[in-house]
Amino acid sequence: MAPSPTTASPTTPLTHNLLMRALGLLLISAAIAVIAVKSSASRDTSEVIFLVSLIFAYAGSRTTSPVLRVYVVFVALWFFLPSLFGLDTGQPQLTQVYLIVALWLFAWTGGQLVFDRLDHVASEAKQPGYLRDREALIGLMAIGSVAMLIQAKQIAEGIRAYTLQISGVTDTSLSGDIATTAGPALIAAFIIAQRSSSRRVKTIILLLMVIEAIFLTQNGFRSSAVDFEAAGFIAYIAVYPPSTSRARRALAGWLLIAVVLGLPLLLIASNIRQTAQFGTSRNSLTFASLPQAISGRLDETANLGQALGPLNPQARSVVAMTHQLEILVPRPLWPDKPIFNYGEQVSSAIYGIPASYKTASTITWLGDLYLNDGPWGILVSGIILGSLLRRVLRRAVRGSTLMIVVTVPLVTALFNAESTIILGIAGMLQTVILLTLACLIARSLSPILLGGRLSQ
Repeated sequence: MAPSPTTASPTTPLTHNLLMRALGLLLISAAIAVIAVKSSASRDTSEVIFLVSLIFAYAGSRTTSPVLRVYVVFVALWFFLPSLFGLDTGQPQLTQVYLIVALWLFAWTGGQLVFDRLDHVASEAKQPGYLRDREALIGLMAIGSVAMLIQAKQIAEGIRAYTLQISGVTDTSLSGDIATTAGPALIAAFIIAQRSSSRRVKTIILLLMVIEAIFLTQNGFRSSAVDFEAAGFIAYIAVYPPSTSRARRALAGWLLIAVVLGLPLLLIASNIRQTAQFGTSRNSLTFASLPQAISGRLDETANLGQALGPLNPQARSVVAMTHQLEILVPRPLWPDKPIFNYGEQVSSAIYGIPASYKTASTITWLGDLYLNDGPWGILVSGIILGSLLRRVLRRAVRGSTLMIVVTVPLVTALFNAESTIILGIAGMLQTVILLTLACLIARSLSPILLGGRLSQ
């Protein structure tokens, strides 16, 4: 007698989850195997291993947040695509770069499958939370507007972040911290407004976001405006993953608009940087140089390769996580805390750039992990972070207001290849705290300022 569907169906998810956990263990074993062959693999072997890791990582994220699939694509852009165009053919550490990234992807994907259950996105219902949408919108738009006013004042005074950097000045003031919240505040406000606000409010926020993108071109960092656009797009699909063809077409249209707006902003920011660095813009970049500028901006292979090559004895002490952890201590609690210019110290100790030339360099988050804890540190970090990110992003789907406030800086940190994990977490926590405080202040003041209408 054939078993009834009611008795057979419960075993299907269980069997599926067991298979996924078995696959996760296999991928972690593959990561350990990469560590074993790292010093003896050939260029061709490492390239194949990297391609296999990309395939498994993308396939492993198919049933979870689209953000994790986009992340795998970005990893390919950062470390593999430039090599296909011949940008890194002379990189002596290219074999090691491929293996280190493959190690990360195997561990990242294995951690997701072993330590997390494979399920569908959260339900359509909004998760309950302490913060309410309309009050949070007031707080986010308020702190975003204040941050933009600070930025406008700096632009009017000719103060640019890149100019401050090359002059050796670091802004650790409260106003400087608030100025950095403009982008995350507006992105979070825009996402929240999609489910609870009028078209007029959405239009106002969108206009503020366009102005913020223009402001970001003035700081002298080439991709700030593009990074802002990308963070907004990725955070949006984290909260509202497209489930229909119509939603996918709409997102594709918005992405096209963002690209059209972002390319000129990239050129403007690059030319401002040239002027700040060399005092002239006569070698201004044009649209004809865009492909090279974009490829060069995405390429992180050389930066990671620098961390894997021969180093002077001081290199590891400069990037030590004990120094990085100091940034997690608020300055009011430690007034004499030394200013830690990580990028400048990397420039001097690892790239050999004179300390008098104030510039920030990167070895990527993978290079930082490698110098601190070796390949085993990358393995453990990938397993832990892969599992945690999968859980958080699953909760972000149509999540509570507070969850959206957390998701935006989290996504920004995840897609920043040039920061370290510790510094990325510190920046994320600072942003979350400031945005949450703004929302809570708006919640407490709304009955006074608006007669309680927002709480109805």
